[in-house]
Amino acid sequence: MNTSSFSFGPTARLKKRSEINKCRDTGEKVYSKHFLLLVCEASTDESRLGITVTTKIDKRAVVRNRIKRRIREIFRLNRHRLKKEIDVVVVARRDSGVIEFADFEREILGALFNKGYLIRAE
Repeated sequence: MNTSSFSFGPTARLKKRSEINKCRDTGEKVYSKHFLLLVCEASTDESRLGITVTTKIDKRAVVRNRIKRRIREIFRLNRHRLKKEIDVVVVARRDSGVIEFADFEREILGALFNKGYLIRAE
């Protein structure tokens, strides 16, 4: 696989509130202990990611930004494993700022795999 497919450019992000609301209203909700994933069919030919981390999770911007960086990295490295093009909105829930990266990955990828959106790693 070429390395350009592992990039995470602006076309891979859900930026507009209307896009996130569409996913919230029409998408499937997938729950894990620390995250809520809203999954809907992509309106483009590429899977996209949106992230919501509110100040309820942690008042410190450093912690909220670390959560977002970790989620983006998981999506960037595993986007090629998605069965079809989907839009995913990840909403952080309580205590998501205190878990390790491996737990982030296990929860998010496990939830997507259990719902049939992700293929098994080789």
